[in-house]
Amino acid sequence: MERIWENIEQIIQSKYQLKGDEWVQVSVSKRGKIHVTVVSDSNIKRTDIKKLLEEELDKRSDSDQIGFINIYSTEQAEELHIEKIRKNDDYLSWSDTLYADNIAKENKTETQVISFYSYKGGVGRTIALIETAYNLADAGKRVLLLDLDVEAPSLHNIFYDKVNDEINGVQYGTIEYLYRKVIQGSEDVRINDIFCSLQLKNVSGEIFVMPALKSMNKDYVYQIERLQTQQIQEKDVFREIFAYVQKELNVDIILIDTRAGFNQWGSLSLLTLSNQVIFIAYPNNENVEGLNMALQLMQNIGKKRYAVAMSKVVASEEGVKKTRSLFEGLNVAQEDLIPVYYKQEIALSNRYPIDSVDILVSYKELSDYILNNEKIERNKKLLMNGMKEQMLGQMFIEKQRLVRFLAVEQFLNQEANMFLKYRYREELFGIRNTQIKRRYKKGGMRMFQQLYIQL
Repeated sequence: MERIWENIEQIIQSKYQLKGDEWVQVSVSKRGKIHVTVVSDSNIKRTDIKKLLEEELDKRSDSDQIGFINIYSTEQAEELHIEKIRKNDDYLSWSDTLYADNIAKENKTETQVISFYSYKGGVGRTIALIETAYNLADAGKRVLLLDLDVEAPSLHNIFYDKVNDEINGVQYGTIEYLYRKVIQGSEDVRINDIFCSLQLKNVSGEIFVMPALKSMNKDYVYQIERLQTQQIQEKDVFREIFAYVQKELNVDIILIDTRAGFNQWGSLSLLTLSNQVIFIAYPNNENVEGLNMALQLMQNIGKKRYAVAMSKVVASEEGVKKTRSLFEGLNVAQEDLIPVYYKQEIALSNRYPIDSVDILVSYKELSDYILNNEKIERNKKLLMNGMKEQMLGQMFIEKQRLVRFLAVEQFLNQEANMFLKYRYREELFGIRNTQIKRRYKKGGMRMFQQLYIQL
């Protein structure tokens, strides 16, 4: 089904046969107000447009309301400099998802862009993002943390020393960059000024931070009030930012700390910018109710790549039982619960990331999910680029109905025992029942192990 503003535009365009310099534009505000602007030399009455809107809203039975209806002649539009605003088809609001049907478009960047989202605040979302990023960096990944929790930002405080470093810190935050670029139209802004490196030790990867601001002040409050996410998308600003960090910083994964609840910044992160979502929920009915709604809206537009983690789980039989019961009430295809247990060390720490093994293991399932999805996506691209026959030819021994695990392992770039974990791979290779055979060959001073799977 089309988005409501597209549908109404088409109805008005067709009904009044708008031609030449005549046009119509419909927009839906973040408060659910439907605004209509018509430029035409025909005798179009405001009451007729209002009636048309009422009929469309009655069909949908949603909470949207009629907003401004402005009608101008082509001469008036020219005198008043009224122009049609260019809309970016990639931009989606929450209202667009209500009655949508697979209208989502894949993020065009090759980098994984993953939003960490929670329906409620205070559930440990930001810490989950940071600790997961550390695990990814430890696995050799170069990760960017982007703070889009703009109404309650925290990364500039958590990494205060790095953000405010005189030499290697940031000059200003992402919001000021967006404000100057989108609202003021300034070209005197540089992406290089809005991120810094954490310069971690003892990991092979790296973490970069792009904070929402450098320090809280009245200018920041004014800027977030003025910024509208649709304007940001019309300028394609984030595509430019993502392309820069991929090329100049060689970033593998972008993790977005997303605004909680249903708002324009949350929809920007989840529905437009990211190609995956990590949902973080505290185990109570309120979180589950809100999360189910977010999941339904995402599913409406065909976004299916996500994982759900329950945070601050009480590490007791009763706590796990309650959490598992609530998890089963979520409308997700995810087979099992990803628990993040409450740990006092996290609550009392004033320094992040916490690099103790005990803490990092709590977030290992999340980082493993991200790493394995990255491999799956890379393999999909290889197969789509004409390598499917070559890959399968190396893996299958057709006469013996066997698959070489060694070849599978090389292809997937991970241990062979992970091969059966994902349904995608089962469908790809047609695996049904497994029967593992081990064969050993001696060659010089080395021992080679060949693993097979019986089809």
